[in-house]
Formats: sequence, structure tokens, C-alpha cells
Amino acid sequence: MSTIIRRDRFVQKEFGPNPQPSLQKVDLQLNLPFSSESKDFRLGRLSRQPFPVKVVFEGSNVIEGVKNLIPLGIASNPMPSYLTDLHSMATSSLTVDLEEDDRQLRVSVG
Repeated sequence: MSTIIRRDRFVQKEFGPNPQPSLQKVDLQLNLPFSSESKDFRLGRLSRQPFPVKVVFEGSNVIEGVKNLIPLGIASNPMPSYLTDLHSMATSSLTVDLEEDDRQLRVSVG
């Protein structure tokens, strides 16, 4: 199966055939795991803390823009669920925590 067909099928599965709701701005706070290189001498180990990254998507229709990233070859599938589920989250502000130990996402809406 060609790459284009696979991309189109993924987009169809994740977003459906209908036009996406118009959302002009999405604020995304990503809290990524980070282990510092300097030791915490009191504990005798590397210190771990979240590394915050803020991403703002803006445009005439952010969800349609995210939907078009895969067919254009800019993003690869599978896309993170916090991006593919934007159309049903009813919010434009998300916080995503990725824990280093279990590689699980925790998404807070608000």
C-alpha cells in the first residue's frame, strides 16, 4: 500500500470525513521529563524535574491544520491523541504531562 493511501486512511480514521470545528487558537503546555546533568549532592542522584514547553497553534482553523499535517508528510502517524482528539475536547487549552518512567501521557483540560 502506498504511503499516501496509508496517510489518508489514518486521517479518515482519526478525524472522520466531516469538516472539523473551527478553532482559531490552541495553547498546549507540554511538561516533558528532564534529568539534569548536575547531581543533587544531598540525595546522591540526578535530579529529575519536568521541562515545560509551551506551543501555540494559531490560524483560521487549527484542527483542520493539524488534520492536514499527515497527508502533507509533515507529521507521522500515529499522532498523539491530544492532537487527534482536539475536535471533541471542547477546549483550547491543554496541559500534557509525560512521565519518564512509564512513558504515559496525562492530559489536563482547562
